Amino acid sequence: MSRAALVIICDFLLISLLSLANFDEPARQQVTAPDPTAVDAQAMTNLIEIMQQALEQERTARTETQEQLDAAQRALENREELLAQREDQVREKEQDLTEIERRAQELARERERLRLETEAAQQELTSLQEQQTSAQQKIQELTTNLRVASAEASITRNQSEAIKAELAARRSEVEKLQGQMEKLEQTRQAAESEKQRFAVELTRVQTEATIVREQLSESRDMVRTLNVEKAELREHAATLAQGVDTLAQESQQLNNKLTQSVETLAAKSEEIKTGILQAQPLAPNTIFNDYLTNRLQSAFLARRGAILQDVRRERGTDTVLFSDGTNTFAIYHVDDTPLNEGGRGTDWEVITGSLGRGLNHFPLRELDLTGVDPRLVVAPLPESVVTNLLVKVYSLAQDPFRWQQGVVVGKSEDYYGEVDFQLDPENPVYLKLKRRAIGGLFSGSLPNRKDLVFTRQGELLGLMVNDEYCVLLRPPAITRKVRLGPEIANQQTGTLVDELQTRLRSLPAKLQ
Repeated sequence: MSRAALVIICDFLLISLLSLANFDEPARQQVTAPDPTAVDAQAMTNLIEIMQQALEQERTARTETQEQLDAAQRALENREELLAQREDQVREKEQDLTEIERRAQELARERERLRLETEAAQQELTSLQEQQTSAQQKIQELTTNLRVASAEASITRNQSEAIKAELAARRSEVEKLQGQMEKLEQTRQAAESEKQRFAVELTRVQTEATIVREQLSESRDMVRTLNVEKAELREHAATLAQGVDTLAQESQQLNNKLTQSVETLAAKSEEIKTGILQAQPLAPNTIFNDYLTNRLQSAFLARRGAILQDVRRERGTDTVLFSDGTNTFAIYHVDDTPLNEGGRGTDWEVITGSLGRGLNHFPLRELDLTGVDPRLVVAPLPESVVTNLLVKVYSLAQDPFRWQQGVVVGKSEDYYGEVDFQLDPENPVYLKLKRRAIGGLFSGSLPNRKDLVFTRQGELLGLMVNDEYCVLLRPPAITRKVRLGPEIANQQTGTLVDELQTRLRSLPAKLQ
């Protein structure tokens, strides 16, 4: 009981005592005394009511205190969750920063390598240019020498012919000169008169030449001035050209930076787009249609000799391909293969298998048993076969618990549906799927043994080992390789079947 309730009760008792006390002088007449039982009962009733009210107030205060405590607890939990989220974000940012630094270092090393290769190529180009220049000079020298030699030979031959022609001409000229000497005497007199006339003309021409020389001097001064101005203009043009080159380089650098920024933004946009697409769940119809498009048909044939008649078994099933990041496998339930039949002393003599669709089939070379579950069997495929099959290779689920639902696809029959699943703490490599009726165009329930399970993003999640449990697919840890073909006889498949049955019986009953 709180202190306030005790104070109220004490005050009430004091008031009750004061109301019962009589401070007046006693009257002379006889006064009937009050019934103490009635007074005590009334006081007790009032006291009980007050105590109940105090108790109710105490309960109300305690309830309010508890609610405040719960609210504080929830706020603390929310704050802790927010702090954990912030720590996750910080770790992611640190990882992104580490990746960016690594990429920057790789780019720096690549840039240094390209720079060294560019310098080496530039030196090689310079050497080739020097060799080309030297070769051109040698070619020019040889051409000049050839021309000189040809010219000298031609001159020698022409000179011989010219001397002969000149001798003949000199003879005729001597004869002509004798006749011309007379004519020259006649013309000498005429030339004397012309000489005087030419003297006058020469004076006039000299005067005009002086005027022309003065004009030529002025023209030369003007040309020198123009040459100086032209040189200044050339220097100015060179300065402008250098500025234009600098601006062009800066513009190229800005364009390169802008291009890099655009490429970076495009890459980030593509990453964001990819992340958004990956975050959006696919419809079960889409996942089932993707399975129908990429499923493959497998066939197995096993044979061994017997006393009365050879034993022959055939198996056929549909499957898909998945990759662990390095190798590609086809996935099977052990019941889809001949490895689930027989026992000690009944070894198969021949097991063959094929994979494909239509007329495009390829032989299987081996079957691998995994350590995660004795019923999970995979068949490794070479890269050449995967390329020729022309189908999608599924990736394993990176975050299988992002959604609480998976899409189950039946291998034996064409049915599919969305099913809830939950973790099994005792068996972390298995998921327990909730069975439900199919309905619609199909009848029955799902999931069933040997069905495939996909995530909501279309990744391969696992294989149904029975009607309730799915084994999670991880990069397979191979425990035994069975080579297919005629050499199967020396691999003791009967003993192998006994070992698989022993492993299966060692599992919990719900997983068998």
